Parts: sequence; C-alpha cells; structure tokens
Amino acid sequence: MSTEDAGTQRSGCDSYIAKRICAAMKRNFVPGLVLNTIGLIIVIIYYSSDKVADAFEALGEFKKDAGFAYSCVSTFIFGAFIPFFIVLLTQPKNRTKEWMVPNAIFLTIYWSYRGIEVDAFYRFQAYLFGSESNFQTIAPKVAIDQFMYSPLWATWWGTMWFQFKDKGFSFARLRAENGLFSKKWWIENVLVVQSAGWCVWIPGCSLIYALPSALQIPLFNIVLCFWVLIMFIVAAAEKKAERGDQLSEFENPKQELRESAELNAGVDQLKEEPSGDLPMSPAVATHRDEVIELTSMSPISLASGEASP
Repeated sequence: MSTEDAGTQRSGCDSYIAKRICAAMKRNFVPGLVLNTIGLIIVIIYYSSDKVADAFEALGEFKKDAGFAYSCVSTFIFGAFIPFFIVLLTQPKNRTKEWMVPNAIFLTIYWSYRGIEVDAFYRFQAYLFGSESNFQTIAPKVAIDQFMYSPLWATWWGTMWFQFKDKGFSFARLRAENGLFSKKWWIENVLVVQSAGWCVWIPGCSLIYALPSALQIPLFNIVLCFWVLIMFIVAAAEKKAERGDQLSEFENPKQELRESAELNAGVDQLKEEPSGDLPMSPAVATHRDEVIELTSMSPISLASGEASP
C-alpha cells in the first residue's frame, strides 16, 4: 500500500469515527439538556429556599450516618431498581424468567458497587480540594472527574460490563464479536461513549459538586435515574427505527423474487397456451412481451441472454 493510499484510508477512518462521535453527541444533546435542567433546578431551589435546604440537610445528615451503606442502597434503587421496574411495566416481552433473573442480578451488583465507588471518589475529591461551592473548588473536581477518572477508568470499565451482559454474560462472545480491548474497540466504543458523555456529565458534575459533599450522592442518584431511563427510551426508539429500515430494505427483494417466480410460471403457461387465453398474474400481464420473447428462446440462448436465430 502506498503512502497516499494509507493516508486516504486513515482519513476515511478518522471521518467515520468523527461521524460516530457527532451522532452520539447529537443523540445525547436533548437528554443531557433535560437532565441538567433538572439538576440546575434542584441546585437553585436548595440555595434559594430555606425549607428545602433544611430538608436536604436532614437527608445529608442521614447519608453521613449511614455512610457507604447509603451510597450502595440508594444507587441500586435509582440506577437499577426504578429503571428495571419501569422497563418491566413498559416492555411486557421482557417479563420472562430468562431475561429478568440474570439482568436483575447484574444490575443489582453493578450499581450497588458503583454507588460505593462514586461515593469514595467524591470523598477523595473533597479531601484534595475541599467542600466549598466556588469555582476554584468545583473546576478542578470536574476536570479530574471528566478527564481522568472517567476516560481512564469509569467509561471503559462500565462499557465492558454492559457489553458483557448484552452478549449473554460471555467474555468469549464479547471478544469474538466486539473485539474486546482491541484498538477498534477502544476507538469505536470507549472513545465514542466518552465523547458523548462529556456533553452530559461536564455540566452535570458541575452541578453535583456545587452542592455540599453529603448531598452529592443524592443528586447523582436523581440524575442517574433519569439518565438510565432516557437512554433506555433512546435505545428502544433506535432499535425500532432500525427494524423498520431493515423491513423496508427487505420488501423490494421479496417483491422482485415474487415477480420473478410469476414470470417463470408465465413462461410455462404460454408454452402450453401460446394464444394467451388463460388468465395471467399482474406481473406476467405487465411483462407479457418479455414473457413471449422468453418462450421463443432456446435453452442455450436463455442461458447466454441472446435470442436464438
């Protein structure tokens, strides 16, 4: 391969990746806008209403007393239980033991652990930068969260486990079908997911870190719940649209095959009744001249596509 060809191939690959990233960002724009609007409203109400602030402070005290147990249980409820229950209500086809049991176990373990992990990370950030709600404190927290913790750990780790679930809990299938840990997997899965996530979670994390440390996990849980639900809705709509596209693409070949079969039947019919007195199918009637021409060809000329003398 010449240098010019290699450059062209790399350019095409870069263009494909850029299109994937842009499409993912576009898909996440409206969900991200909704989520961050909800988060902004919560933050504004907290700082503008003494009654709401008192209620939030009570929740914060409870979270402090419960410690990591609160993070574990609350993240399981908001990240797994509520979305899972809504999926069962809206998707009856998933109400099977084969689907419910493994998915319920996976989501319970995954989000319970992630709650503890995220809480520990937030505490570590507070230890490094403090708990003040000002730009000097929030900015470095968001930077480390979104440009170190997320790309170096949270995004690829979460992507791997959810793909593992989608492949029937089989790492062999994940490696064979998705090329786990290959260059293509890192680019087409992790890079795309991370780039799209920045549109949502950079402003989202800014809002989370704007609250006192004890209230960061509760706000994270609320945003997480809406995020999981919205992503489920988006994924379901995309699958429905994809099935519709596949169906429309399949209809024309089916029609062509059906008309081809009718034309072949018409050839046999005209061979037996050259006068054409018998009723013809629409396809044969439409292409009657071609059918008559076919009946005048020899077997060899039919194979070669040329009329016999």
